[in-house]
Amino acid sequence: MSAADTLNSAMAPSLAKLDIDALQSAVADAKANNVEARLIARAEAKLEQAKKRQASLNRPAPASRSGQVSSAVLSLLPTAVRNSGASRRPSAVSEGIQLSGWLVKNRGGKPLDNGTVRRWFHQSGFHLRTYEGESTRECSTLDLRNVVSIQPSRDPLAADGVDIMMKQKLLIVVFPQEENSQRADWLRLWTSTAKADAVAAPLLSWRDANLAYRLDAEYWDQPVASSVMQRVSAIGGASKLHSPRQKPTGQPPPSPAVSAAEMDEDAAELEQSASIIAAKQQAEEEEAAEKAAEEKAAREKAAREKAAEEKAAAERAAAARMEKERMEKARAEEARAEAEEAERAEAEKKEQAAKERAQLAAIEKAEAEAAALAAAEAKAEAERAAAVRASEERSAAAAAAEKAAAAAAAAAAAAAESAPMEDVPLQAETGKAARAEKEKAAKAEKERAARAEKERVAAEKAEKARVAAEKSAAKKAAAEQAKVDKEKEKEKEKEKVKKAEQAEEGGKPPSLVAHSTAPSAYQVKLPSSNVQGSIFAALPNGNRVFLEVPKNAPPGSIIDFNALPVPEPVSVMASMTAMNEYEVVVPAAASARGSILRAMTPHGVGVVVPVPPEAVAGSKVAFRAPIPAAMQQVRLPLATKAQGSEYTVALPAGVEGGAKLKALLPNGEVISITVPENGAGKSIFFKVPKSVAR
Repeated sequence: MSAADTLNSAMAPSLAKLDIDALQSAVADAKANNVEARLIARAEAKLEQAKKRQASLNRPAPASRSGQVSSAVLSLLPTAVRNSGASRRPSAVSEGIQLSGWLVKNRGGKPLDNGTVRRWFHQSGFHLRTYEGESTRECSTLDLRNVVSIQPSRDPLAADGVDIMMKQKLLIVVFPQEENSQRADWLRLWTSTAKADAVAAPLLSWRDANLAYRLDAEYWDQPVASSVMQRVSAIGGASKLHSPRQKPTGQPPPSPAVSAAEMDEDAAELEQSASIIAAKQQAEEEEAAEKAAEEKAAREKAAREKAAEEKAAAERAAAARMEKERMEKARAEEARAEAEEAERAEAEKKEQAAKERAQLAAIEKAEAEAAALAAAEAKAEAERAAAVRASEERSAAAAAAEKAAAAAAAAAAAAAESAPMEDVPLQAETGKAARAEKEKAAKAEKERAARAEKERVAAEKAEKARVAAEKSAAKKAAAEQAKVDKEKEKEKEKEKVKKAEQAEEGGKPPSLVAHSTAPSAYQVKLPSSNVQGSIFAALPNGNRVFLEVPKNAPPGSIIDFNALPVPEPVSVMASMTAMNEYEVVVPAAASARGSILRAMTPHGVGVVVPVPPEAVAGSKVAFRAPIPAAMQQVRLPLATKAQGSEYTVALPAGVEGGAKLKALLPNGEVISITVPENGAGKSIFFKVPKSVAR
C-alpha cells in the first residue's frame, strides 16, 4: 500500500475512533514520500482536531465559516460542506433508487480553473443525466457502470468535491453549500453504484452494501446509456461497459445502523473540519496574494532592470556605433590621404618618366645631329682628300709633261747641233709649241682645282644651313613642349592649391606643393587664421613640418620658400637617462652638411635639430628639449616600439597585476593599459590600434 493510501486509511475513522498515533505515523511517512501537500494538510487538520477533542471533550465545536468561497468559481464552490449528521443516516435513496439536485461540474473533463457549470443532476439506477434546469433540455447522459474510480477530488479548487473517472473522461463534482445539502446522499449513491474496488479508501465509509445489492438486482439489465449520442442502446451493448452487472443471488446484506452519538460526532467533526479548512484556505489565499504581490514586485523590478539593461545596451551600442563610425571615417580619411599621396606619387613618377623620356629623346636627337655632322665632316674630308689626290695627280702629270718637254727640247737641241743650219728654225718652233701645251695644261688644272674648291665650300655651306635648320626646328619643338609642360604644371599647382584650401577648411594642415624645377623649392598657401611671425604646421607629401609666416604676407596668400628636401617621418625616442633628452635618426635626404631637421617631442614640443658635419644617413643625433609645465607634474612610463603596432613598457615599482596604468607612446599619445595578473615588476608587451600608433 502506498503512503497516500495509508494516510487516507488512517483518516477514515471518525474522531471518536481515530488512532492518533497511527495518523501521526502516516503523516510523517507521507511527508517523507512527498505525498500531495493538500492531502497532508487535511490529515494534519484532522489530527489537530483529534488532539483537541482528546484534550477537552466538553469544548464546543467552532461554528462553520459559511460564506468563504473560492475566487476561481465564485459562489458555486464551498470552502466547507456540512453534512448535518447525514453521513450514514438512511436517505430517500433507499426507497426509490434515484436522486436529483443542483450540483457544480467541470467543463469538458478539464480542471476547474478552465471553467465550471451549474447543472441539475438526476440519477435513475445506473443512468446519470444533467440538465440546464429542472424542466429544460438534457445536456449529457452517463452510465455509472463505466466508472473506473471515484475518490476525493485532487483539484485544488474542488474543496470537498469528488473525482469520478469514467471510461470516456473525468467528471469533477462540487457540492453547493446549502442548508439541505445532499452531499451525503450523492456520496452514498455513487459509492454504492460503483464497484467496491473502484472506490478510494477515504470514501469507502460512504458505501452501502445493501444499496449496491439492490442496484444490481433491480437495474442489472438496464440498457447502456450513450454519453455521445444521448440515446439508450439495446441490451446487446452490455459488452461495451467497464463493469457490466449480473443479477445477484442470495440474501441482501443488512443496512448499516449508526448510533445518534456517532452521527453527532461526525457532524461536529465536519463543522470543525470545515472551519479549519476555511482558515487554511484563507491563509493560503493570503499567502497566494502575498506571493502574487511579491511576484508582481519581482516582475516590475525585473522589468525595470531589463529596461535599464536595454537602455544601457542601447547606449553602449550607440557609443560603439559612433566609435565605429569615427574609426571608419578616420580610416576613410586615411585611405583618402593615402590614395591622394599615391596619386601624387604616381603623377610625379609619370612626370619624372616623361622628363626622362624627353631628356633621352633630346640626347638621342643630339647624338643623331652629332652623327650627321660627323658624316658631313667625313664627306667633306673625303672630298678634300679626293681634291688633293686629283691635284697631286695633275701636278704629277704636269711634271711628267714638263719632263717630256725637257727631254724633247734636249733631243731637239742635240739634233740641231748635228743637223745642217737650215733646220734650226723648225726646232725652235717645236720647243715653243711644247711650252704652250704645257701652259695650257697647267691652266686647265688650276681651273679644275678652283671649281672643286668652290663645290666643297658650297657643300659645307649647305650642310651648315641644314644643321642650323634642324637645330632651329628642335629648339622650336622644345619651346612648344616646355610651354605645354608649364601649362600642365600650372594646372597641377592650381589643383594642389585647391586641395590645400579644402584641407584648411577641414581643419587639417595645408600641404606643401613642390616645384618641378627644384626638389628643394616649395609653395604653400598661408592659413587664414595665421598672422605674421606665427608658426603653423604643413604636410609636404604627408610629412609634418613647421613654417614661420614671413613679413608682409597677408593670410591666404601663396608663398615660395627654399628648404631641404622633406625627409622621411622622423622617429623621436626619449633617452633612458632623462625625460628631456632625445635622439633623432638622420634620414638619407638630410645627410648633407649644414642640414637641419624639424622634429616634435612626445610632449608636443617642436624643435629644430642641426645635423653635425660628421653625421651620415641612419646615424642618431642627440638633443635636449624642455618638458612642458603640464607634463612636469606627471612622469609617465615611456613605451618603446617593439615591432609593428606592438610596444613594450617597463612597469614602475609597486604596480600589481590587474592594475590600470597610463603609458606614453613615442608619438605623444597617452594610453591606458591593464597590467596582466602575472606582469607585476616586469616589462610587458601590448598592442595599440594603427591609427593611435601613427
